[in-house]
Amino acid sequence: MVRFLTVLLSTAVLWPFTLMLVGYDIWKNRRITFLLVILESILWTFTFYLPQALRAVLNELILFAGFKWGLGFRTARSFAALIVFHIVVTLPADLIAWIVFLYAFHISPAEFYTSHTLQLLYPWTFVPVYLLLIYIGYRRGWCIFREVSYFKLKAGLLAIPFVQLLLLYIVIAEDMGNPHFRMDATSPVTIAYLLVALAVAVSLYSLWRTFQYAGREAFIQAQEKAALEMEDRVNAIRAQRHDFINHIQILLALLQENRIPEMREYVKSILREVESTE
Repeated sequence: MVRFLTVLLSTAVLWPFTLMLVGYDIWKNRRITFLLVILESILWTFTFYLPQALRAVLNELILFAGFKWGLGFRTARSFAALIVFHIVVTLPADLIAWIVFLYAFHISPAEFYTSHTLQLLYPWTFVPVYLLLIYIGYRRGWCIFREVSYFKLKAGLLAIPFVQLLLLYIVIAEDMGNPHFRMDATSPVTIAYLLVALAVAVSLYSLWRTFQYAGREAFIQAQEKAALEMEDRVNAIRAQRHDFINHIQILLALLQENRIPEMREYVKSILREVESTE
């Protein structure tokens, strides 16, 4: 029960914050968001007792399924949401919590894993901050990835850094799950983690900049296409206007010459032409 409450408190802020940052309206779709938070929390509670590597993979599959089939995201958008969840949302939350526990209160991982009270307090180190960020971000429309009609994210490009991120997550989970885990500024493990994390961060930043550029180019192309379509419509209207004037002039000429039968036939031919075009 303690584990479920801990996971539920964390998921209740991390999940909506992630959805908001990928362009999903969490307030408009608050019911499905709430149901998925409960479901994800239950599943993640059960995976907690599995080996760390298997747990990491299953957690990612559960999260991906929530985005892909629970919310109906495209595959690429689901990968984008996973990356945002880990890099932008979860990583700062874990850093805040561990800084508070390890450095502010000098609580060791061994003490943390053996105390239900500390585990319950763990989410409260970042929950108030994230609630404030969700409130501000929703009102101001914060968004990192927004899928629109003229720009589609490519699933293959996002799957590569996600696998890279998953492997790093498995390695870190193996160490962080150890009650005797120790990391200080001079430890080779710390340096290795920092270098690998830096490589992943550079890769993700490069990918983000690529999508930004591609998005701008796609937007410009969409504008150019819309301008061409508008020009074609204007030309078509001008042609119709020219034909209308010609028809009026011909009808007036026939009327002035009192050629009523020919005028009737001409009107019928115009009507047949209009019906054929429809």
